Amino acid sequence: MVDLCATLPGNFVVGKIPNALAAILLFLALGMFAREAKIKHISRISWLVSFSVAMIFVHLPYHGEFATFDIGQGDAAVIREPYNKTITLIDTGGKVTFGEQPAWQKQKYFRTNGETVIVNYLHSRGISKIDNLVLSHHDQDHIGNAKVILTKMNVKNVIIPAGMMQQSSFKTEIKPYLRSAQVTEVTNNIQVSKLPLQIVHPFKSGQAKNEDCIALFGHIGGKKYFHCW
Repeated sequence: MVDLCATLPGNFVVGKIPNALAAILLFLALGMFAREAKIKHISRISWLVSFSVAMIFVHLPYHGEFATFDIGQGDAAVIREPYNKTITLIDTGGKVTFGEQPAWQKQKYFRTNGETVIVNYLHSRGISKIDNLVLSHHDQDHIGNAKVILTKMNVKNVIIPAGMMQQSSFKTEIKPYLRSAQVTEVTNNIQVSKLPLQIVHPFKSGQAKNEDCIALFGHIGGKKYFHCW
């Protein structure tokens, strides 16, 4: 049944349930095997109620969050507003490779840090969609995992520095994986709706190099935040 459900379209993200609620769900699930019909019925109803509470706790958190990812090579950070009002992922990290790898180094089944670290963490927090995917510039260690994020997550808006759409890196690493995501090229004069930070750079269209990167400024949790790679 689990295998069959896995073939269905869509993605139902439960998230990481707190340990106390997980223990309660396990205890109530065992109650469903009781001989007394009344105990079975109460256990089923209680399990559904407890599971609903757990889902609300995971998917509608009272506090926001700012977290950076340890992905070895590259940079990535997530900003989550309270009650999951907006989810913003800044860069995705990515491994830089030099030249063609020999056959013995290639793995038949390979998953990037974009999937094993970023996607898994977001799913554990009950996050199945990203409102804003900010790609600060076109270096591989900042956008290399973008294809994985765009494939595994529901991304609404991709924000890139003005001029990046004309670069080969965008046409090969981003464009083929956009699906329904919208692309917005920005300068400091363009502010994106539902982006919790203000865009303060670049000042003009460029080639999406380091000097053209997106810089962000704002207030998070009572602290001033400035983001620029």
